[in-house]
Amino acid sequence: MEEKQDIVETIFKSKATPATKPLKRSHRSIELNVKHIRLTLFQGVDSELAAKIITTVLDHVS
Repeated sequence: MEEKQDIVETIFKSKATPATKPLKRSHRSIELNVKHIRLTLFQGVDSELAAKIITTVLDHVS
């Protein structure tokens, strides 16, 4: 007696993204230019981290 084995192929399909999906854009909150150093912080950035970065940049250029 002969055994039959079925081979099952897995089919993976990626979901199509709708063409009308709006793009998420970040808005600038702060733009700082000091002695040829430009720092841009975007909306949603951690305020404590932003304060430390600004302080460090200002201390460095002074």
